[in-house]
Amino acid sequence: RKSPVPMSQNELNEILTNVDVINEQKKYDQHYNILKDLYKENRDNVEVVWRYARAHYNFAHECEDDKKENKKWLNSGFKLINEAYELDDTHFATNKWKAIYLSSLSEYMGLKQKISNAFEIKKYSDKAISALNEKNKNREEKILDGTLDHLIGRWCYRIADISWLERKLATAVLTSLPEAPKEATFENALSHFLRADKGKKDFIINYLWIGHTYRKLGNKQKAKIWYRKVIKSKLISYSDKLSAKESKKILSRL
Repeated sequence: RKSPVPMSQNELNEILTNVDVINEQKKYDQHYNILKDLYKENRDNVEVVWRYARAHYNFAHECEDDKKENKKWLNSGFKLINEAYELDDTHFATNKWKAIYLSSLSEYMGLKQKISNAFEIKKYSDKAISALNEKNKNREEKILDGTLDHLIGRWCYRIADISWLERKLATAVLTSLPEAPKEATFENALSHFLRADKGKKDFIINYLWIGHTYRKLGNKQKAKIWYRKVIKSKLISYSDKLSAKESKKILSRL
């Protein structure tokens, strides 16, 4: 039996471009299955490996209310993004997705670990921004990455939202805990979320967090606008539907 003919780089690039379109369309099963097959023959290709990690994240995101299943997909995807990071630790996507995974996994951590982890998330986000700036250096039309801005917005929000008592409790067991940096404010969180809105269309979970941030800033009217925007959106994925459910619940109390 003949062994399969290796795929050319051009053929692989074409498939990966198509995979990115499928991901944007939220056809997550198809996206996962293509990458699962590609990964078998391309474990040393960073472009394949980080996308396969993204496919695991999509599935984790789709079962957020099933904690056991969510954690299973996050753990398997985190192993993959670490593999991709080992292949290229300066790559924009390996740093971006490492930050995304750390952010999601922090939901399963204790308070002191969660706070400490937030600074790791910022480190990889900053590395991803540097890589993106490098890509944009000679481009007239700059690439924006809505997901990355959303992540940094979540980071600012998380640090700004840690109460004085929580910090005291965490500091009692983590004496090297950094002080909340100046950029970790709700105002900065909002500016990142609004920038994310420009960088990624139909970003429903981002609409939700814009609503949350306006609430924290005491602007109920603007919060309502963004929560209503979630509900009026075309809800394709399960996580979109969860965002709409949460928005309806909050609106009933505002």
